[in-house]
Amino acid sequence: MRALIALLLVAAAPAPGPERPALAPTREVSVLYRVSSSPTQVYEIRITSQAGNARRRIDLPDKNYLVVDQAAQRMVMVSPFEGTVMEVPWSSGLGSQFTLDQHMRFTRRASATIAVLTVVLAGCMSPPKDLDLGLDKKSAAGVYRVALVPPAQAPAVNQMHSWKVLLATPDGAPVHGASFVVDGGMPQHGHGLPTQPRVTRELEDGAYALDGMKFSMTGWWEVKLAIQGPQGADKVTFNTVVGNPSVKQ
Repeated sequence: MRALIALLLVAAAPAPGPERPALAPTREVSVLYRVSSSPTQVYEIRITSQAGNARRRIDLPDKNYLVVDQAAQRMVMVSPFEGTVMEVPWSSGLGSQFTLDQHMRFTRRASATIAVLTVVLAGCMSPPKDLDLGLDKKSAAGVYRVALVPPAQAPAVNQMHSWKVLLATPDGAPVHGASFVVDGGMPQHGHGLPTQPRVTRELEDGAYALDGMKFSMTGWWEVKLAIQGPQGADKVTFNTVVGNPSVKQ
């Protein structure tokens, strides 16, 4: 298995030569490769790539698959039949066991198939172990104390919902008349929020309604608030991990 992973890591890296397939695509693409190390040993491997980054899903001959993020130097092995997700130790020298010399040849047998990778890679990357999941913290420059209050019942994936923002001075006095710009997304997937949530109104003493929230998949999400209030401008970032895979219409 170590040798096969090494071969796949080399295959997932850009390779020179006019007959080499484009393995750093400019669009989301899924390509089926038949890799032969001898006339009697042929592997069928599907590599699905996201446009413009170093993420790959590599479907292996044994029906398991790897999710490889070369930029983050992370590999995850997923076994659908066993229901397991296993972090594979990254080694920068692993791929050097195999080389693509100038005599290797590639034969095109079919054109690439466009694929949507948002679903392919969803849930395959675990958040950092030391991720700060606190929802009550000081803003970046310490101008405010900010708390993010989720709904009482965790919303389903793809369900619109509202949160509440509590804004106070560092000594706990509610802050009135503030405005907010909301941003965020999934750092491990490289995309933003699927909607454009807004703080729509002040509900009561320093409490504001954050409407239009939606998480389109499970995993680690960031919610970022740029704050403009009487005490000045500041910002804060919250982390949350969505683990509910059900969908409500």
